[in-house]
Amino acid sequence: MGSIRRQTGRRIFVASALTACVALAPQAVVAQVSEDLGADLTFNESSGTDVADISGRGHDAIVHGDHAWESGMLHLIESSSFGWTSIPRGSLLAGSWTVELWFQIKNAGEHTAGRVFSGASDLGGTGPEFFMREGTKLGMRINGSTAVWDPPAVGTRSSAAPPDHYALPTTGVSMNTPYHVVVTHDSVQKRVKMYQAMASASELQLVFDGTYSGPYAVSASDIRLSHSHRDSEPRYIDSRFDRLRIYDRALTAAEAELNHDAGANAGLGPGTDAGTLPPPDAGTQPPPAEGFGISASGHYFRQGRKTRMVLCDSGTQCVMQNLGLNYRAWVDALAAEGHPGAHVWAFVPPRQKLDGSHVEDRWGYVYPGITPWARKSSGVNAYDGGKQWDLMSFNEGTDPDQHYWPRLRDLCGRLASHQMLLGITVFFGWPKDSEDFKYHPFATRNGGPAATLGDITHIDSPGTEIHAETWSDSWPARRKTQWLWERFALKLIEEASACGNVWFDFRDEWSYENDTNMEGHFRSFFMSRGMVWADRSAQASFRVTNPGVPPFGATPTMKTEGEPYEHGDVREEVWARAVSGVHYLLHNDSRSPGVMAWDPRTASSQGLDPQSDRGRKYVGIAGRFFNHELHSLDHMRPDDSLVNGEAKCLATPGLEYVVYLPASQSSVTVNLAQVQGEAAARFYDPRTGAFTATTTVSGGGSRAFSRPSNQSWVLHVVSTRDDDGDGLADVDERAQGTDPGNPDTDGDELTDGEEVENGTDPLDPTSGPRLDAGSTVAGSDAAGAEPDAETADGAGADDASNGGTADAALADGAGYASDGAAPGVAKDSGAGTDPGINDGCGCSVGGGGETGALFLMLLALVRRTRRTSDRVAQ
Repeated sequence: MGSIRRQTGRRIFVASALTACVALAPQAVVAQVSEDLGADLTFNESSGTDVADISGRGHDAIVHGDHAWESGMLHLIESSSFGWTSIPRGSLLAGSWTVELWFQIKNAGEHTAGRVFSGASDLGGTGPEFFMREGTKLGMRINGSTAVWDPPAVGTRSSAAPPDHYALPTTGVSMNTPYHVVVTHDSVQKRVKMYQAMASASELQLVFDGTYSGPYAVSASDIRLSHSHRDSEPRYIDSRFDRLRIYDRALTAAEAELNHDAGANAGLGPGTDAGTLPPPDAGTQPPPAEGFGISASGHYFRQGRKTRMVLCDSGTQCVMQNLGLNYRAWVDALAAEGHPGAHVWAFVPPRQKLDGSHVEDRWGYVYPGITPWARKSSGVNAYDGGKQWDLMSFNEGTDPDQHYWPRLRDLCGRLASHQMLLGITVFFGWPKDSEDFKYHPFATRNGGPAATLGDITHIDSPGTEIHAETWSDSWPARRKTQWLWERFALKLIEEASACGNVWFDFRDEWSYENDTNMEGHFRSFFMSRGMVWADRSAQASFRVTNPGVPPFGATPTMKTEGEPYEHGDVREEVWARAVSGVHYLLHNDSRSPGVMAWDPRTASSQGLDPQSDRGRKYVGIAGRFFNHELHSLDHMRPDDSLVNGEAKCLATPGLEYVVYLPASQSSVTVNLAQVQGEAAARFYDPRTGAFTATTTVSGGGSRAFSRPSNQSWVLHVVSTRDDDGDGLADVDERAQGTDPGNPDTDGDELTDGEEVENGTDPLDPTSGPRLDAGSTVAGSDAAGAEPDAETADGAGADDASNGGTADAALADGAGYASDGAAPGVAKDSGAGTDPGINDGCGCSVGGGGETGALFLMLLALVRRTRRTSDRVAQ
């Protein structure tokens, strides 16, 4: 069937529900699919017969018969006491599902059609099975009714069974070779797909894609590895298992590939005996702190249920260097302008003489400078004329206007109050030039261990942490430096974890000391502790690639510094990068007015006005668009083949398109062939943040759009298709994780659209205001009574006036969107309206709070009582 990658080499990252989790690979941390994970067995046990399910769903397995634990794998041995494994089914394999196996066949065995994985009720009975057939071919079948003793030849359907029973073709598999197999089953479409590749291969291959017409059913029997469900004909197979995942939905091709990318680095090379493989690294990255981390696709940030693209201002070292800089006003301005976050360097020591004999030009005076470490109260003076630093004591206190750490905590908290992120560049404190080095706290003259620049940028034992050791004055300089850096890093991690909105970047600029040996050490240091991390490697959470616009690949990228600095050029730069899927930080200490303008004394003496920074505001306008106007950001990927000329496109094909039209191009043709039905289209002004009027276009082909004026513009096209008529467009169903074929995914009597509009969770029947069955509300119909067909909603008006809504129980006006978005399309990126913010209940209640809660309770109650009445009447 061919590769699931496109010809361009870009991977399809349109996953519907991903989160960051522990990668299989000890060499790298890669985002994998974890949402809707029903069972996850890693087979890392070294003894015993119990296998833990690390998904938290309780599907712990039991090993039977002859087996061995071999370097993080379970070997089920074909012998006189055949080895096999049983897994409690629970709700697994009911409806849509995905089964993913990392395994190898050691010996196909003498049995016909040996079972690798069996979810059937009997030998050949109801449920799915994987099996070996015709020697070395791996087959799979779905069986909904009649039991069939043996599967048909691989590649054919059985003629002796209902049409819902068939075998799926795959290529042959080699013995003693690790493989990765993913099978997905969509119960709504009655569609089965199978992907297969060697575990070390660069990509999965789609080897089957077909539909069936008969019923699908699954029994309550357990799930078995290397054993059928007929004890008299067990159909054992000698095999090794490295990982088994079972999901409660059909993964997309992109999600299957994402998991493959993560696992392919686990050391499972072609022809490698699994018994010699290293176990998974116990120090790989744990799941991020609740509410913050890497987004589902691995390309963006996640904040709660929101996807975030970081397009924001960087205060570089200035914010955490100068107590005179008004960081509170800076943060509030960024929030108002649309920045989803802010960025700072952890520290650069003030490079000034306290007697005023030397001041920094950017500030123009001896400013109140700080570093993370306290000063000694007596003794030898440092190079700047103050006392040396006490590197054993952090600059703690209670006043953010006097001390480093309370300032950092307050900065984190203020950003969090605006639902914004904070990026912190950790190293090195800018000892780049000889004069700069003289001011560094680690320099020997200032009380530190470093005699040279290299003593600051190099450590003694990369890969081995030493922070728990007791300090020794006899240590060499670089061991002392390592201990100090690790203690500083631990303090940053402690403070960041408490804030829950912080990510880290390795170093200040990349123009010096590129031979540092610290990068890999501290990548592991931060990522093993659950932190989101950026550096220049593909092993980081995000890869720093400042020059040019890199291709959209497995590791998301960001620009952290550098030109352009002129306002208009900044605007062009941020849009060109964002539409290419690249995060962007405005390096704002090398331009005017710059972040220095937030120091009132500097602003006054140099004639700077922070509100005149159009470049910073342009970044905020872009940030607001990508983080608040898009519906499927986490599913979007750049694909310029969808547009003509010099235009650039970021898209979820068929659902949503963002097109950047440069000033040199007056019109653009967009390929909307995958759009079914109609779409809403409008232009966005990257200078003002204003939209033009919405127009309706038809999908199914290419459509031409002319820009409103002779400048650069952004075109936004969103499908308005709503298959289940719940008021939530399919594009938002995908972002929410709701079922586009079910208007009430969680079964709580409120449609998905109503829940999103009113700020409750459409995936949780217990979220938001509810009334227990049998409850009544004043002014409404009593539970169990015959409801009034016209005014059962208590709205005081005929339901015919409900704004065209189909539900007679819907309050008047509730069918209208409260956010001005296109009809049937919710606003805000990633999950429609923010589930944590009540956007109101439409025209009927005039917004949020207690009236919105009452409305939802009434609505759910009326629907429940009607359903009860209908059952009674029947």
